[in-house]
Amino acid sequence: MSVLNVAAEVSKALDEIEAAGQKLQAEFTALEARRAMTSELNSFHVQLEVLDGRVKRQIDKLSVYAGDLEALASRNNEDIDVWTRAMRTVRDASIPQPVRDRTTSILKGATAAREELNEKLNEVLEVQSRALDVRDRVQLAEQAVTMARRAQVKSLLERQDSPLWAPDVKSEDEARSGGYDIHFSWPAVARYLKAERGLLLLHLFLFLALGWVCTRARATLAARVEKRQPDGNVHWEDGAAETLHHPWAAALMLTIVSVRVVDPERVVDMILLTWIVVVPVWFIILKGIVPAIFRNLLLGIGLLATLHIVVAMVSGHSGVERALLLIELVSASAGTIWAIRFLRDADVPKRMRQGLW
Repeated sequence: MSVLNVAAEVSKALDEIEAAGQKLQAEFTALEARRAMTSELNSFHVQLEVLDGRVKRQIDKLSVYAGDLEALASRNNEDIDVWTRAMRTVRDASIPQPVRDRTTSILKGATAAREELNEKLNEVLEVQSRALDVRDRVQLAEQAVTMARRAQVKSLLERQDSPLWAPDVKSEDEARSGGYDIHFSWPAVARYLKAERGLLLLHLFLFLALGWVCTRARATLAARVEKRQPDGNVHWEDGAAETLHHPWAAALMLTIVSVRVVDPERVVDMILLTWIVVVPVWFIILKGIVPAIFRNLLLGIGLLATLHIVVAMVSGHSGVERALLLIELVSASAGTIWAIRFLRDADVPKRMRQGLW
């Protein structure tokens, strides 16, 4: 295959690569206008890698042929030097004229071949320069896609919505003298309520449903207690009535605790909300809700929850996490054994006892 055919073939391949690259660039630009999916970015990256490989093969092909041309030009220059020295020798009058003519013809042919080889080498270098330019553009597009993929991964670890409050930025000296201020953001609250409207309505419905159930259960228990004989002694009815002494408070607690089930994606924040904020505030009410015989169980659950929070906070330290998980497991096992023994000895109805065991 001649060098000109190689240059034409490579030029045609570069035209196809440039067309495919421009199409991908247009699609990527349109993709940047919206939130791109990881699979789409990965597809772009793979296609650009394929184009980069095609350009590399064309560059390698040109490099091989350029090397062949340079080697041929080098040998031709050596021939020119040889025939130039021969031409000086055959200028002697004793040399026949046909020999001088033949030597002159060969020298002219070698000189013309050198010019032709230089032209072909320049053409190959031009095509090679174009191929390098195409490769640079493809690699820049690859870098843009890589940056988009990194930004997408980084966005998964960053807060997407604005916070409901934000600290006032102050210098270190101002903060040391006057402290930090926190400004409440009503627009952020409005955006949060709009974004979480469906979930908040579900929680509200769940709260109303649980409140209605607890209220009806308390009314039913109150009616049973009133109809009971004055000398009747049914401890489980008294305990249940005492438990539902604050039905709406119990419904609120159950609703907040159920957030983990309704919205499983809320893990750490709902753990903190449920066990750090809500439980301490409502513990005094819980002591009135829960019968005295179950208060130790309530304290145990609170301690286990606190320990679970600590485990979540130190999840980066494997040794501490394993030790705390072991303590949590042992505590939960001991609490379960205690609860089983307690329920066996507690005064509960026969039907409930049969259902438990």
